[in-house]
Amino acid sequence: MSIAEWVSSILSSVAIVVSVMAMLRTAKQEAASAALTERLNARDHAIENRRFVTTQLWDRMAVLRNLDPANPVPEDVRRAANTLEMVALCWESEIVDQEMVLVMFQPFYDRLCDDIAAIKSPLPGLNRSGYELIAQSPVILTVRDEMRAQQRKRNTISKLK
Repeated sequence: MSIAEWVSSILSSVAIVVSVMAMLRTAKQEAASAALTERLNARDHAIENRRFVTTQLWDRMAVLRNLDPANPVPEDVRRAANTLEMVALCWESEIVDQEMVLVMFQPFYDRLCDDIAAIKSPLPGLNRSGYELIAQSPVILTVRDEMRAQQRKRNTISKLK
């Protein structure tokens, strides 16, 4: 075997090794790309689910009426308290898009909390005051405070721009 054949054989072997390494690297990159695609799809699905739940909450909030603490309608107060609790539980468990909830509900959520809490007399059929209704589900006021804090933060950021 001549030197040219040996060199050719060695270069062929090196080319095979380089090709195998390139194939392994490509396979590794394909696996990483597939994993990334799967994570992004899962994230997109989670976002879509959060937005769907948020729109369901919108439907519940949209039928609520303003409350008059001086002359409350017990069924309206009960419905409002239950809806506030549902929004709060969804917020706390992060199954809603919190940014959308903040933009869409925060002022009305805040006002309903204040109006219900301002009802000092026991409501007929509920045998509790508005304050007691709110107090039985502390998550309602916790979320209201979180929403207020986030809204203040958003207002501060927008003033800085």
